[in-house]
Amino acid sequence: MTSLTSLESKVLAAMVANADATTGGEFGILEELKVAGVRGKALGGVITSLQNKNLVTVHEPVETNGGPRRGGERYTQFTIVKESK
Repeated sequence: MTSLTSLESKVLAAMVANADATTGGEFGILEELKVAGVRGKALGGVITSLQNKNLVTVHEPVETNGGPRRGGERYTQFTIVKESK
């Protein structure tokens, strides 16, 4: 079992909740992720740590309707790595 810091646990729990609310647990959207007291680069650092521990996978961003520069949007999907049995 992988050891997590309290902050990693908090962010991972928020990611699982986001994925459950968004798609029933298949994937989540980073731009919609809300973690009390953690934002910006700090949140990105924790997510990178979770990736390094092979607990989440962050996919390449996808732009819709020309992306933010043209009035569209940008989404970054993530998936929670399921434990193999």
